[in-house]
Amino acid sequence: MEMYGRNDISLGAFLEKYCFNGDHKCPSANCHIPMNQHVRKFVHEDVCITITCNTIGHSNVDKAKEEQSKHVTFWSRCSRCGGASRGARLSRAALRVSLAQYVRTRLAAPRYARSLCAHPLRAHSHAFVSRLTTACFRYDKISTYEVQLPPEVIAINYDTRQMREALIAQLNDLMLRGHETFSNATDPESEKAYASFKLHMEQVHLALTTHEHTSLAERVRKLWGVQDCVVSAEKMLRDAHRPRPADLVEEKPDLEETTETSSNDVAENLLKDSDKEHAGTEEDEERGDKKTVKQILSQLLSNNHPSNQEGIIVSSGLVVVSVRAGDVGSVIAAALASPTYQRSLQHRSQSDCDDGENSTGKEKGEADKTKAKANEHIEVLLKDGLLCRVYYASQFHKLRHMLLAPLDYNEENKQYWEEGKCCEDLKDKDNKGLCEIEEGFIRSLAHCVPWAARGGKSGSTFNKTKDDRYVLKEMTKPEWQQFLEFAPHYFNYVTNCRQKKLPSLLARILGVFSVGGAGSGVLVTEHVWYGHPVAQRFDLKGAARPRMPAAHQPAATAVLLDDHLLRMRWDQQLFVGGLGARALWAGVERDTRFLAAHGVMDYSLLLGLHGRTLVLGVIDYIRTFTWDKKLEHLVKKNLGSGQPTVVSPEQYRRRFCTACRKYFLHCPAHWEPLYAPDRI
Repeated sequence: MEMYGRNDISLGAFLEKYCFNGDHKCPSANCHIPMNQHVRKFVHEDVCITITCNTIGHSNVDKAKEEQSKHVTFWSRCSRCGGASRGARLSRAALRVSLAQYVRTRLAAPRYARSLCAHPLRAHSHAFVSRLTTACFRYDKISTYEVQLPPEVIAINYDTRQMREALIAQLNDLMLRGHETFSNATDPESEKAYASFKLHMEQVHLALTTHEHTSLAERVRKLWGVQDCVVSAEKMLRDAHRPRPADLVEEKPDLEETTETSSNDVAENLLKDSDKEHAGTEEDEERGDKKTVKQILSQLLSNNHPSNQEGIIVSSGLVVVSVRAGDVGSVIAAALASPTYQRSLQHRSQSDCDDGENSTGKEKGEADKTKAKANEHIEVLLKDGLLCRVYYASQFHKLRHMLLAPLDYNEENKQYWEEGKCCEDLKDKDNKGLCEIEEGFIRSLAHCVPWAARGGKSGSTFNKTKDDRYVLKEMTKPEWQQFLEFAPHYFNYVTNCRQKKLPSLLARILGVFSVGGAGSGVLVTEHVWYGHPVAQRFDLKGAARPRMPAAHQPAATAVLLDDHLLRMRWDQQLFVGGLGARALWAGVERDTRFLAAHGVMDYSLLLGLHGRTLVLGVIDYIRTFTWDKKLEHLVKKNLGSGQPTVVSPEQYRRRFCTACRKYFLHCPAHWEPLYAPDRI
């Protein structure tokens, strides 16, 4: 409301139209209650003015008396001590005061007090009486919510103490399992394997119990190395329990034995030894037939011994990854860590540079475009026959370097990581390691757990990394095919927002994969609620009709929907203000405009309530307005069952933005109109 401008009205006209006139109907077609029976609220900064009306009989009972009907009596009452003033008739000048000016004057109430009592003016409720109707203006202090959008840089809060305790518990369990496995060993080979296993475990224990006053990044790197040693110890137990037939060629162990006993170099020496095997690992990956996910997982589950329940060890990568039954994230991690993928990625990066230098300015033909598009994906065949395809490998690799934070990220080295110079340094070292950003991403994906994200109707399977940073969603074939068409626009938009520091609510997608040659894909995205133990969760689409049956009672941990939030708003309004509100509205408008321009619809706004913070992010922006959606839209529209749930992208955008304005109530500040909204 602008003072003496848009949406403003005189105090007398407001009282007459919205409070004293019982014949004035609500403009909503679904509401048949007179306007003077509505509860109205005005919010400015940290104050909420609530207006309620109470009528004795009919408010127009004495309309025939023209002069008396124009009289408005005013009185006030203190809500703290109960002191009330005498009623006084308002003058014509008072009735002509701007409503916005009246509200603004009441905002300055802490500075003034009435002679009636010592309490500030804000503690007094105002009552206006005319024609048997009383309009009460009550003033309340409110608290606004902070707005938390997806962070500019995606970082992981490593707890090295918790990591060390988990590794120690894992090592103790391995020692017990190792004793059970080798206790009955009598042949020389088994005794030799047991001695090697004990030496390996002693070195790892020594590395874990050595405390050094180093930086967080150095401690995490050391624990990563110890984690690799734990995986290799698991493989020792697995190989000891299930010896290979004599006619098969024995493979090299994941990590060779080391005779070094220095606790400071155990992890480093073991990792260096594993790097020596990279020269022959690509041949290991390529041999064998392609197998489906079900075939691989059935092999993993065929042996129920505890040493084998963890899965198979993929030893051919730059990071030692244990592929576990049902853990699709570990398969993706093994593919990203494989020398085949890293070599193909390096080759494509070099080809992109050569194409840029040799470009003659001519447009590419259709054949060249098709070939270039096919080369954007990398297919990795692991040594156990499991196939993983990485879509838009180079583009997602660059995007991760722009969005993910390394262990020692700061403003000074930000440009070094974002421009991918870390990968150029690895080329000079014969690529005997991984970039720290990629290594952190791979290690997160290597340990996933099923996630029952209840509340939606898609029926998709979700997994979440154990560090809670990333979410893996199974996509149907139409969904990931549509996203592959949309992906180039997505890369440009996210890059533009990152470089220009524009607020965006999109939960960034960091990779798209398919595993086992099946007809579905896997999408990896950031976890919107990471680091925020939210008490209530909402999946909002701006739907006008309930998305769940009326009798449906959601569980305490379920993700709630639009109708749940609308019911909650009667008791708990979500007020936002300041820079957070401006960033929220600018991000919603910009993101939805981009998605609608490319035919994307059916996306959701995730809302998490964490204290006085609203944690927000837009997800599921992968479905376009295809022919099946158009058909569903036409059928539901022609059936005449109200507004169809499936609408066009532009209609969906308008509905989504309108709902956001309804869900999150803006508390404007006094000087806020001076700021241009398009500068955000």
